Amino acid sequence: MKPAILVCGQTGTGKSSIVNFRLREPVARIGNNAESVRNGFPPPKYGNDAVIFYDCDGYEIGSTDVYKNKLIKFLEKKTGKSGIHLVWYTINAAAHRVTDFDREIVDLISQEFPVFILLTKIDDCDEDGLCRFYDEVSNAIPETPIYRVSTINGEIQNYTDWDALVGLTTEALSTVVKEREIVQKLQKLTDKANSVIEKTLFSAGLTAAIPIPILDSAVLIPVLCRMVSKILAVYSLSLNDNTVIHVIKSVLPQVIGKTAIGAGLKFIPIVGWIAGGAFNGVSNVLIANSLGKATIDLCNEYLFDELLNDKNKHNFESIFTSDKLAQNFLLEYKKGEN
Repeated sequence: MKPAILVCGQTGTGKSSIVNFRLREPVARIGNNAESVRNGFPPPKYGNDAVIFYDCDGYEIGSTDVYKNKLIKFLEKKTGKSGIHLVWYTINAAAHRVTDFDREIVDLISQEFPVFILLTKIDDCDEDGLCRFYDEVSNAIPETPIYRVSTINGEIQNYTDWDALVGLTTEALSTVVKEREIVQKLQKLTDKANSVIEKTLFSAGLTAAIPIPILDSAVLIPVLCRMVSKILAVYSLSLNDNTVIHVIKSVLPQVIGKTAIGAGLKFIPIVGWIAGGAFNGVSNVLIANSLGKATIDLCNEYLFDELLNDKNKHNFESIFTSDKLAQNFLLEYKKGEN
């Protein structure tokens, strides 16, 4: 999968020139400073063996809402495997103006994609003016990396930040691509783990049919233990059964008040057994579903961290036995109640 960079910004900031400069061939059509050379989305894409560039339309003052809506729709379609991985947002340094829309659009994009700001056409700036504008952009759009670039060959290249930009872009692309591959892998595992939960819910509901008060909880615990162990197996993780049972027993008291009502009803012959069983049946299904979801969340979080960085080696048992599972369980239980 090739990493993809979207180049966007106001009309006349030199987006197409940047694409041509980085690919070292005139593939993108170049217009003048007054108008965009294209109209609409999706933008054309150009690339080589290493990277793909999407050469986005420029926006013009007075048509920002239309541009934003089109850009949002395009980006929404480009968050998957073949989508955008990083954005280069261009601002014309020679114009010495950062607009409110620049701030708005960078903030919007950065919610989903890494964004680097490129100050273009620095060959048309004096050194003091460029420094002041750099600071202005940095203050207007904080916490976003800024790089000074030019597509003019010659001495001006000694004053550009191309090396730093390309280096950090390569690093960011590698991380983003790896993250998305991990997310896709975890999604497949999540689907398999969810099927384990679905197969368990019926058995969990049946445990409530036992007419003896409290005993159904004792029968439920082995059902939950088997479910958790099967979910862990999906993720190629395993724990001692005693550890799993201990954790299950520690989280159940958080919702024990719910099942106690059903248990109390079972002291009433016949009618109480039916009512208590029905009540606990629903409750036990909710418990199983909540515990299963909480386990999946914990496994996904653990594996994501492990796969993203091989140096992140943690003891899964210590994580599973921490308060994290109990917190996830209670959160899922409350969501189920609602």
